[in-house]
Amino acid sequence: MKQKVLLAWSGGKDAALALHQLESSARYEVAALLTTVTEE
Repeated sequence: MKQKVLLAWSGGKDAALALHQLESSARYEVAALLTTVTEE
């Protein structure tokens, strides 16, 4: 059974690489992406 994880998503290349590595992993399942939005 894969361990569910939440990934802090910034939209940058490091976040994209982390998502790719987690999605390719047999150990983890990305359950959700967490992002922040600022009001202007």
